[in-house]
Amino acid sequence: MNKKILVFLILVLIPSAFALNTGVVVDIGGDVHEGCVLMESGDSAYDLLKEFDNQNDEIDIDFDGVITNTPFLKSVNGLEGKSLGDNKFSGWNFWISGNDNSFDDPPEIAPGWGMGIGDYKIEKENDIIAVNFGITEFNSDWTVKNMADKPDFIKYSKLCELLNVKDIKVYVDGKKENSADEDGGKIDAVPGSKIKLKIDIENLDDNIDIEEITVEGTLEDIDIGLDLEDEADEFKINSGKNKDVSLEFNIPLAAEEDDYDLTLEIEGENEFNVPYSISTNFEVEIKKEKHNLIFDEITSDNNILCNSQAQLKIKLANIGKEKENIELTILNEELKINTKENIILNIGKTFEKTYSLQIPKDKSGTFPIIISAAYNNGNDNEAITKEINVNCHSELSAKVSTKNNQNKITGASTFALQTEQIKTEPVTDKKSFFEEYKLILILAGFNLIMLSALISLIIKFLV
Repeated sequence: MNKKILVFLILVLIPSAFALNTGVVVDIGGDVHEGCVLMESGDSAYDLLKEFDNQNDEIDIDFDGVITNTPFLKSVNGLEGKSLGDNKFSGWNFWISGNDNSFDDPPEIAPGWGMGIGDYKIEKENDIIAVNFGITEFNSDWTVKNMADKPDFIKYSKLCELLNVKDIKVYVDGKKENSADEDGGKIDAVPGSKIKLKIDIENLDDNIDIEEITVEGTLEDIDIGLDLEDEADEFKINSGKNKDVSLEFNIPLAAEEDDYDLTLEIEGENEFNVPYSISTNFEVEIKKEKHNLIFDEITSDNNILCNSQAQLKIKLANIGKEKENIELTILNEELKINTKENIILNIGKTFEKTYSLQIPKDKSGTFPIIISAAYNNGNDNEAITKEINVNCHSELSAKVSTKNNQNKITGASTFALQTEQIKTEPVTDKKSFFEEYKLILILAGFNLIMLSALISLIIKFLV
């Protein structure tokens, strides 16, 4: 046989295990312990209860018959079954979830031979295993006369779906969309709209934190066949708490009139690796009017001085179904601004330009600049007001400040120069008359002595 065919048959015929979240209920005489355990398909109810025991510090489950591969539940928290006489026995009973929101007996292996916790295999989604302590009464032939009472049923969602979307509010251009909520729904928008989802997520588990929570939204095929995506930073919700996160989607100006799918995916897991997943779907309907323009952006300078050029940037988009001939006007009578321009704007296109506006030298204050676009043969007009702040004193203050700074710099330079000159001049101490003419006086004294000696010799010679 061909090796590739053999490998294929092995992969097909040998069942592969897959992860299943399975609910657990342990009822100890009305003291109910519940939870959810991540198991693999094919694991037994015994495997499930053993793992639940490992994860839960409040219970202690003791098993017997493990060595002989016929495990049964011996006791929970020391509570163990026993004979009560008159064919009555107390002990632990094993149940599985039924289809009618109740617990049922596990199926029989053979007529009259029920499954034990080691026999029952977990194979399906939304399964719940329950055990409780009760009394069973038998007939003389050991057929069951009175079964032990079943534990109260707990829904799978309460056990294993503990990451919950409590509320979703949808806003389109700041206005609440009433036809969409946490169950999904329809969202109406136009090109250029901003859709915001405000999502309230809660952890319904009172004991275990849910970690590594991710929130992702995908608006499919809306941007010329490409998706728009947004996501929140990964976070954690402590037990019994909730958290608000938001996603935003800016509808492209070139979006076509159509319906688009918006999918919200929320995932997380608890400390025992039990995964949680929530998916919510919305339908975003993009509508276009026959004639429709919007100002996508209006920006101006922050600090405008008198007698200067103010820069005003305008972005105008055609989000309608028709090409438009537009008369664009920029107006403020007090500042004597009156600029007009004729524009032809195709469907889905944007006009963008920065205008220089001359500000008079003697006008100061806040002034409204009216930007309007007349279109559809003058039948429609889109207008917006942009306020600008003009300050004449800022110009004067700037000049004075600059002059003062220059003066300070000049004065500082002069002082530094003078200081350098002072440092380079030689400085000498004043001397006394004797010190200054000492050599001359010594020579004069020596000459005087020599002269006196010569005169004495001459006198002696003459005498």
